[in-house]
Amino acid sequence: MSLEQAITENTAAIKNLTAALEERARVIAASFAENTPVPEATPPKDTKPAKPAAKSAAEVTFKDIEAPFIAYVKKAGREPAIVLLGELGVKRLSELKPEQYAKALAAIEKAAG
Repeated sequence: MSLEQAITENTAAIKNLTAALEERARVIAASFAENTPVPEATPPKDTKPAKPAAKSAAEVTFKDIEAPFIAYVKKAGREPAIVLLGELGVKRLSELKPEQYAKALAAIEKAAG
């Protein structure tokens, strides 16, 4: 995960928490104004972190393709992984050039389904 992605995800999480806190403060203020009991807090509707933005081709690193490839090998087996590497024009993942990383990542994700 790049620093930019981490910052983007943290910013989205902070915005979600801020919105939830502001809503809760509004409810509490309204209950004091009406002199009614404060209702139980409910979790925010969207508690999942925002999906990180897709990386540009220049931002994809070897580490970005290594983990998905290993997961694919474990799921599909050695032979399909060898075929996939052949389609990328290499015999080993480490033979990929940096300019091929984005294409390789897309192919791995597509093959993994």
